[in-house]
Amino acid sequence: MRRRLTFLLLPLFVSGCLTHQLWTNSQLDSWNEPAPAIGLQLFHDPTNQRVLVVYQEYSGRHEKIRTRAYFVDESLPPAPHDVAPKFVDPGISRSLAPVTVFPAMPANPPDLLFAVAATNGPAFSLYSGNVTNGPYMLPIYDDGSGQVKRIALTPVAATMDLTVIGGAVGVFWLYADGPGLGGSR
Repeated sequence: MRRRLTFLLLPLFVSGCLTHQLWTNSQLDSWNEPAPAIGLQLFHDPTNQRVLVVYQEYSGRHEKIRTRAYFVDESLPPAPHDVAPKFVDPGISRSLAPVTVFPAMPANPPDLLFAVAATNGPAFSLYSGNVTNGPYMLPIYDDGSGQVKRIALTPVAATMDLTVIGGAVGVFWLYADGPGLGGSR
């Protein structure tokens, strides 16, 4: 009887193997990140004290590069770079003043707003007079398609888990007390 009880409790310890793999497997995720040739451009919106960031983004799911744009607020600390910002139409840049982006800090920095691109990753810092803001990392984020796939596949994975567990419990129940068809002797 003790062995039967043990095997009846077995599903609590082994259930969800396939479901667990489905929800912990990162191969379903698709990441968006700055393209190798970032093409970073910045534009100043003086009325709102924001900077429009325009760059080239690589989409892992679509396997293509596209132009993306979003605003950063000069008065706020940088947002987390692993969350997608609120993207806007890159065409907005036509109505804004360009911000000079230097590859390194210039010897004689201008008094106007300018930026320096980071040498150790896709990022930049903003400078205006004696004020420094940043660094602002360009976003690297999961596009969410893996979550949709996981939700769609969960019923199938759970059904397969329950089938395997039910089969194991059934086989044990039949043979719990030795050979024969499940009987107690």
